[in-house]
Amino acid sequence: MDPGNRRRLARSAALQALSDGTAARMLGSSGINDLGLIESAARQDTKLDRALAEVVKLEQASPGRVPSNALGYHLCKQLLLAERTPQRMAS
Repeated sequence: MDPGNRRRLARSAALQALSDGTAARMLGSSGINDLGLIESAARQDTKLDRALAEVVKLEQASPGRVPSNALGYHLCKQLLLAERTPQRMAS
C-alpha cells in the first residue's frame, strides 16, 4: 500500500476511535483533556506515520496483539504516548 493511502486509513481509524468514544474510554474521566492532543497529533502526517510504525512494531513483536478492529485504539494510544513523551519518538 502506498504511503498516502496508508496514512489516510490510519488517520481515519484514529479519528473514528476519537469520534465513537473508544479513545475517551481508554483515557477515562481523568484523561479526557488529552483527546485534543490525540486529535491534533492524528492530523499531523509525521506524528501519524511514527505512531503507525510503533503499532506495526507491536504487531510484529506479538502477532495478533493488534486486531484489525482495534487499530484506531492502538494508534490513539501511540499518539498520546508520543505527545506525553516527545523524545520517545523523536528519531
